[in-house]
Amino acid sequence: MKHKGLIRSHEMEFAFLYRISDLVVIVSFMLFLVVKDANTSLYKDYVILSFVGSVSFLIMAESGKLYRSWRTSSFKEQIFILCISWLVTCTFLFMVLYFSQVHVLFERYILASWFLITPVLLLSWRVAFRAVLAYMRKMGYNTRTAIIIGQTPHGLTLANELESHTEHGVLFDGFYDERSKDRLPESEYPIKGNVGLALERAKRGEVDYVYIAMPMHANERIASFLTQFSDTTANTYLIPDFFTYNLLHS
Repeated sequence: MKHKGLIRSHEMEFAFLYRISDLVVIVSFMLFLVVKDANTSLYKDYVILSFVGSVSFLIMAESGKLYRSWRTSSFKEQIFILCISWLVTCTFLFMVLYFSQVHVLFERYILASWFLITPVLLLSWRVAFRAVLAYMRKMGYNTRTAIIIGQTPHGLTLANELESHTEHGVLFDGFYDERSKDRLPESEYPIKGNVGLALERAKRGEVDYVYIAMPMHANERIASFLTQFSDTTANTYLIPDFFTYNLLHS
């Protein structure tokens, strides 16, 4: 438990670091290409272009929610958003250079290298950072604890999803249910206690995520649990029973 909050308590700082990292990669790689070319002397123009490109990319990436928590987005989704954001950025820069007639000031192979290799570098540092996070989570750092209220079919589905995707750093810590064992579905997951015990753990800061997976007809109890857990530091989520919802709205 003592290792859990290493990154969790600094999420805003890390989100800022992600943006700065992208900016540094975009600008520094342009400078590398310019310095490497002995025939290029217009450093200022390349620097300005790289800064305009980095700002454009950050705006596009922000609109695509690239910098949201990595726990809530898949790596494939991040790759897609990153590539689309960079493609739009390159299209914008190309149009600016072409219609302003200043493209003749730039070496084509430098721009081509910058356009093509930069997204690879942006992806590379993310892969490396994810590997570091995965190692830290394996060592017990940067993890969050999740519990589920109600051992229902959709609760079991959620539990299986959490167990299958531990790379997100969310560790499933069991079910809590008020019902007797003979009323519960067959499951490999034991009941760790009643809702009162779950509430005590949440108040002590031992739980980060509370998922309420109760049937919709138990709306009064659901409302009561939501109110009680709102007084804790845990993030509380209501997992909808889509089967019941569809029956009610069919």
